[in-house]
Amino acid sequence: MRILVVSQYFWPENFRINDLVFEWKSKGYEVEILTGKPNYPGGKLFKNYKDNPNEYQFFKECKIHRVPIILRGSASKFDLVINYMSFLINAFFYSIVFLRKKNYDVVFTFATSPVTVGLLSIFISKLTRSKTVIWVLDLWPDIIHELGIIKNRSILFILKKIVNYMYRNSEYIYAQSNSFFLEIAKVTNSDKIDLLHSWPEKINFSCDQRSNLLEYKGDYLNIIFAGSIGETQNLKELVSVFKELEKEKARLIIIGDGREKSYLENLVKSQKLNNIIFIDQQPLNKIPELILHADILLLSLKVGKVGSYTIPGKFSTYLKFGLPILCHAKGEVSEIVKNNNFGLCSNPGDTNTLKKNILSLKDLKDKNKMDIFKNSKNFDLFDFDKSFKRLDKKLLSFKKKITEIRLITSPQQIPYNENFILSGLNLAFLGSFISDKMVIDKKFIHWPDGIFAQRYYEKTIKKMTGRYLMNNLKIPKKINTIHVMGDLDDNGYNYLKNKYQLHIRHTKLRYGSVKEIVQDLPDINVNELVVLTLPTPKQEHVAIELSNINDNYKILCTGGAINMIVGSEVAVPKYLERYFEGLWRLRFDTKRRFKRLISTGANYLYGAINGEFKNVVWKFYKD
Repeated sequence: MRILVVSQYFWPENFRINDLVFEWKSKGYEVEILTGKPNYPGGKLFKNYKDNPNEYQFFKECKIHRVPIILRGSASKFDLVINYMSFLINAFFYSIVFLRKKNYDVVFTFATSPVTVGLLSIFISKLTRSKTVIWVLDLWPDIIHELGIIKNRSILFILKKIVNYMYRNSEYIYAQSNSFFLEIAKVTNSDKIDLLHSWPEKINFSCDQRSNLLEYKGDYLNIIFAGSIGETQNLKELVSVFKELEKEKARLIIIGDGREKSYLENLVKSQKLNNIIFIDQQPLNKIPELILHADILLLSLKVGKVGSYTIPGKFSTYLKFGLPILCHAKGEVSEIVKNNNFGLCSNPGDTNTLKKNILSLKDLKDKNKMDIFKNSKNFDLFDFDKSFKRLDKKLLSFKKKITEIRLITSPQQIPYNENFILSGLNLAFLGSFISDKMVIDKKFIHWPDGIFAQRYYEKTIKKMTGRYLMNNLKIPKKINTIHVMGDLDDNGYNYLKNKYQLHIRHTKLRYGSVKEIVQDLPDINVNELVVLTLPTPKQEHVAIELSNINDNYKILCTGGAINMIVGSEVAVPKYLERYFEGLWRLRFDTKRRFKRLISTGANYLYGAINGEFKNVVWKFYKD
């Protein structure tokens, strides 16, 4: 399985896509990542990356393609737009130059903001003839409209059209909430949409050592918020509430970074509050040590469509700690908290209820705390293993079918110990293969009667003509008869008789279609080597039919090779046979050969341009 992950954010930035890549690699999949340079959420290039960029070229042996981007900086509206556009544009040109010859099965998009990276994924999928799968974690353009990043109705209209195009042209879509599912289903077929909730982060939930970054105050009600600090999180609404709760010994601990952090710090400072504490963003493995200080975990979202529809990634992690949840949000996540007794809820804007809920949780009895603990721990909606198995099953269904070509590179490699159909791998065969007039199946082995093996797969493979094959056969003793089906004149008969000292049997097949020819195909015996002297792909089709009615068969599809050996047909000069054999043979039987060259050549070119041969692998026979 070959997967390209497209995500503006990736390791060392902390996102769920890192977990998926780790699991895919553990299963032996070939995974590459197209991403930007790490700067989320602070807006500055990560110091470790800046100092040692070479150490971040691979993640668990998965190649990372990092494109230049304009950093988020202060994460102002202008900065964000430029940041999003820089990734989209640079990744677009990078793909054309470096990814167009790749052979991915799936292009998987981790679609946080900007969700428009899905457009990039569709382009790459068309470039590499792969399937597009998108995991939608933000609703666009709704989120940027609600946050005031873009207010222009014309721009929003265009963005909506782009997003709808992306949904309609994706092979499959995963939505992070049921509300997202319903919104996307308004645009495209619901049969190609499924739910994929964010799972708990991979951290030590049984940690028993408190962090020394925070003074432990057991006599306080400690409420912790951990995660991105932006407008969506609506934390500014809590400042006035905690000002009122200062005498109640309730404190709010905010862990993380984001575009609203400086504003909140200044607001708290201006209010001279001592019960709201800020801690810088911490490594993921340090979070459990901080959570040990907590009595309650806070989840807060801004009022509006996006806040109501989303299930924040931190929610699934919160549940694994088993602590009461203070939910200051409206919508799907709030309903989950209420229906499963995970804590108490208040609507955005309703600070009175929020305050009452905090005081209620402060007085929560041990039995109620234990009920919440059990409910949280046993809740399996966000179970990673279940989600991954369902996702993996779907992705495997998009795996490209690999066609295996069994190839010999000399006449000495013909496996007479098994049944086979031997055919030249040339323009006529490959053109017919692309047009679905011919198949490559396990009955066939091939010799490189053309330059195509060199062109696509092995530079060391040398062309071998049908004439060379027939002149250099090493026929084992168990073969006592060469049975020619098709054209064979006296010169050809005498050539085979004298060269191989075997009985020569000739069956002259009727002219006409394959259907007509196979009506009177003769039986063959186990000691016969059948030589078909028909044009491709007719001879290959006849060979298949012949093999179907005979349990033992050894069949060579040689076309006009014998005629050229004995001079009944003018042979291609040596200096032309490598590249121009087809053109030379147009001199003879021009009308029929020209028609065949046009049809098979056009199909071959179509296959070459569209990457049809990327899904072909060689299996070589050894001497």
